[in-house]
Amino acid sequence: MKHPVSTALILALVCSACGGGGDASHPFVAPGTGATFTSRSSTLLLSSDQEHLWVTSPDDDQLVEIAADDLQVERRVEVDGMPERVVSVGGRLVVSGMRSQELTVVDPTGDGDVRHLPVPCGGTAGMAVAGPNGARVFAACPFDDRVVEVDLEDGSVLRVLTGVQRPWAVAVLGGRLFVSSAQTASVSSRALTQLPEPAGPWKELAPQWTVTVPEAGTPGSVTQMVDLAAGPNGGVLGIFQRVDNLDRDLPPDQGGYASGVDGNPRIEPMVYGSCEGRYAVFDGGARVFSGPSALAYDGASRHLWVVNRATRNVAVLDCAPPDGPVDTPPGGPRRPLAASFEVGHGARGIVLSKSGEVAWVDVGFDHAVARLELADDATGDETTGIEPTLQRTRETTPTHLSSAGEQGRRLFYDAKNTHLTPTGVVACATCHPRGGEDGLVWFLHTDDIPAKLRRTPPAWDAKPGAFPLHWDGHYDDPDDLVTDTIRELMEGDALVVDVSAVSTYMEEIPPPVGRPLSDDEQARAERGAELFESAGCADCHTGAQFTDGSPHAVVEATGDAPADLAEAITPSLVGIRGRDPYLHDGRARSLRDVLTTYNTNDTMGVTSRLSADDVDDLVLYLETL
Repeated sequence: MKHPVSTALILALVCSACGGGGDASHPFVAPGTGATFTSRSSTLLLSSDQEHLWVTSPDDDQLVEIAADDLQVERRVEVDGMPERVVSVGGRLVVSGMRSQELTVVDPTGDGDVRHLPVPCGGTAGMAVAGPNGARVFAACPFDDRVVEVDLEDGSVLRVLTGVQRPWAVAVLGGRLFVSSAQTASVSSRALTQLPEPAGPWKELAPQWTVTVPEAGTPGSVTQMVDLAAGPNGGVLGIFQRVDNLDRDLPPDQGGYASGVDGNPRIEPMVYGSCEGRYAVFDGGARVFSGPSALAYDGASRHLWVVNRATRNVAVLDCAPPDGPVDTPPGGPRRPLAASFEVGHGARGIVLSKSGEVAWVDVGFDHAVARLELADDATGDETTGIEPTLQRTRETTPTHLSSAGEQGRRLFYDAKNTHLTPTGVVACATCHPRGGEDGLVWFLHTDDIPAKLRRTPPAWDAKPGAFPLHWDGHYDDPDDLVTDTIRELMEGDALVVDVSAVSTYMEEIPPPVGRPLSDDEQARAERGAELFESAGCADCHTGAQFTDGSPHAVVEATGDAPADLAEAITPSLVGIRGRDPYLHDGRARSLRDVLTTYNTNDTMGVTSRLSADDVDDLVLYLETL
């Protein structure tokens, strides 16, 4: 039975909190203040009367309304395409989807009418609201390296912005559009007034972004900037991972990812922005945090709440400036910890009350919501380890994963099980977020792994048709791959670990959907498909996974022994457009590079005789896979 929503709730949703501390659901100027508020999406949305939550449920394609006080389900709306985030616009709810080629607009009044707005993307993530009366939505398309702007009134695509690698989180603050890169952990921004004006049918635009990259604290790469929020002094806060992925000086007995050297782990969560710095300590104590997935900031208390999916906890950090000198451990100072809370598996989103003292957390893998209440005396580590005041699991309709797949996913994202990894630094999902890959090239060298430089492959769609696994085809059995990864790289013992459940999850992880095409693009892609056959690409890239599972000598040696591979197993082309850089050592930055710069000897299909237009059409076809 449908549950009608009151007029009060509709008005409340227009000003729903999206991060606490006075955030609003769309940018507006508060009467008499001149203050511009931020706009961004999360996996759950709180009405400003603080009585209702809307939560995305990608496992069973639902948008769920939940009572904020007792966390009971009030109603559900079906939203296809694995809904990811939700934002409120003028009383309507806009939902993105990781496997959708459209945005879904839900009218929460009456029967909850649903509209579908097509976008030129194969999957959407973070969103932000802008435009007159908040009538436009910017949505990140992480697999297409695009941010699209959609007019909610007529459903038209106004602008398609490029130039950000794997855009994930989007926010509007102070008249600027901010976009995070999940691949490079950079934050790109641009004044909304300086964006190229939409003119007629949309076309790709490359605005001159202002790009900032966070300080990593120690040498290494930065990756997985997956959420943004308004922070102190009108700045932007983000969360990311620092990784030491190319250190060739580490001895083999320190080549795994789980342990640290002199207090510096190879993988570490960090905060970007005016509250930047380290916040985890991997000493077995109360400050073990990894896998940051969401954040929210309260301006009144200057508390930053960080959700950590891999360690299943929430850190509440003190962002107030220190009163005096602070101790500086190796690798840089750590943010003071006001409190931490233990939650369930798959925590992925958070929203704060207006007071900033209550938080609701989307515990996705458990299909639950947890309500957390911050004690008045939350001032230090002695308050850590607090359980939620209430955490309630909801019933689901049939999910995309089997029961074994759901169990495997919990293990895949688990950094707390000491049989998987001893110190909480790493989970399978650290390098394979959302079952994909981190976009990094790693230097690998342990007692049992010879020195090699390898591009992280995706874990999704690991069906028998994609075997053998790894660039050198070393694994015919995914259970063996999982076991060796745990023992060699995660430094666990793999005892009493259901590795077959992890293999099941990898088999059931859906890859990205293809990017939809315009009529003109469709004709070009069909020509690209013909070129794929005539150039001989299909000789090796065959079957549903586009691989023959055989080794081929296709890439020239570089003279750098760890980077050289005499024969590589034909990689799957499923979801290939969102998997740059390419080849086993990441030497090719784009699909065009693969077909031209690194295929001069025609070892990967006869492409040397293709014209520039031919290559364009072939690349366009590959982007549909």
